Amino acid sequence: MEITDFQAADKLFTGDWHWIGGDGAYSVDLGDGRVLWLFGDSFVDLSGARDRQKAAMPRNTVALQTGYDPQKAKIVFFWREGKGGATEDFFPAPEKGEWYWPGNGVLLPSDGLLLFMMEIEKRAADQAALGFAVCGAAALHISNPDDAPPDWRMEKIALPQMPPSLALGTGGLCVEEGEIYAYGADAAHENMPVYLQRFDKGLRAKGALQHVFDGGQTEMSVHYDTARREFFCVQSIGFGHTQIGLRRAAAPDGAWSAAAPLFDPCKHHEAELFTYAAKAHPHLHASGGGTLVTYVTNSFSQPRLLRDHSIYYPKFCLLRRCA
Repeated sequence: MEITDFQAADKLFTGDWHWIGGDGAYSVDLGDGRVLWLFGDSFVDLSGARDRQKAAMPRNTVALQTGYDPQKAKIVFFWREGKGGATEDFFPAPEKGEWYWPGNGVLLPSDGLLLFMMEIEKRAADQAALGFAVCGAAALHISNPDDAPPDWRMEKIALPQMPPSLALGTGGLCVEEGEIYAYGADAAHENMPVYLQRFDKGLRAKGALQHVFDGGQTEMSVHYDTARREFFCVQSIGFGHTQIGLRRAAAPDGAWSAAAPLFDPCKHHEAELFTYAAKAHPHLHASGGGTLVTYVTNSFSQPRLLRDHSIYYPKFCLLRRCA
């Protein structure tokens, strides 16, 4: 297997007058050529000037893509409008001082849309290096996903008890033989252990949390590759100067291989840039075949982030078998 650049699809995210950057970039196939995208912190400039310095930054936004080929598809972005026209999170904060960053989602046959979220809270510098930490996980059920996102009816679903630092459902989500497999990394541990929780189609937990491998990320993807007849986990490896890696397993509960590095998105980067959030989107189409993967490039320099529109958009690359 190999991963190569696929920059021809990057323009999907860069052409909007108001949505001018975001990370996360989970996608869900809603059927009939409709793809839901879920983003974390996003720049939204309602003036149309595309100025990040004057933009609002909701903690999460969404978009609807029409067409499975990102080179040809159309996309519309959504956030909430608050009092006085203020730009607000699409998924409202669960508690004061907290916010949602998105996770994976899946369309449930005849039973709506299931989305997992990370619950995030601010932390002091001596408590968390980046100034925030995972403080819980949430599952949202949307009963009318065929409607426009502003009209969605959302209900929070109870999850089984687990460590608050475990971001369940953001490390991968797949459906196999009628069961939902939700993966999540425990962000409180340096080795980032990944756990699996199974649910039945009624969203009831089956069995206990199961440790499946170490060295994960809070943001990953898991999918079944029909050509290889095995499960793939796509993830960033490490922090900062990351590579994009691939794990394999014969079954969703493992045994999972080590992450084999296949692509270095930081090869020509300056030291102040870093990448993260690699994940696969097997429902998207790429000319010539293969599986589309996204990652995000960011900067440790705030002035660079605000002025440089070549970063802080999801970027595409392509996973395929070697000739």
